[in-house]
Amino acid sequence: MNKHLVKVSWVLVIALTLVAALYALGVLSFAPHVTQDDGYGNIYQGKMAHGDFIGAVEIAFADGSRWTGELKNGLFDGQGTFTSKDGWSYTGEFENGEAVDFAAGTFSSVTE
Repeated sequence: MNKHLVKVSWVLVIALTLVAALYALGVLSFAPHVTQDDGYGNIYQGKMAHGDFIGAVEIAFADGSRWTGELKNGLFDGQGTFTSKDGWSYTGEFENGEAVDFAAGTFSSVTE
């Protein structure tokens, strides 16, 4: 077999193994970036896989409030920032749709 062909084959195997590992770790995603209205006036932007938004998502709620952060099972989960329609915001860790520890997060008021 040609030495160059063997070399190219090994490079291809290594590259595919690296891509598979990055995909398995969630670092690499082939999910499309979409914008979707949920029918209630809430606009979601982010990557979607299997009908659910994954990873970092931006949501503009119908009432004027916003979410920038991660979702899991449709709930705020992971790091994110919620900004109310009145202008105050909270940045911190969320789990199952709720702030994990208000003291560890950062509040910003309308006047800041």
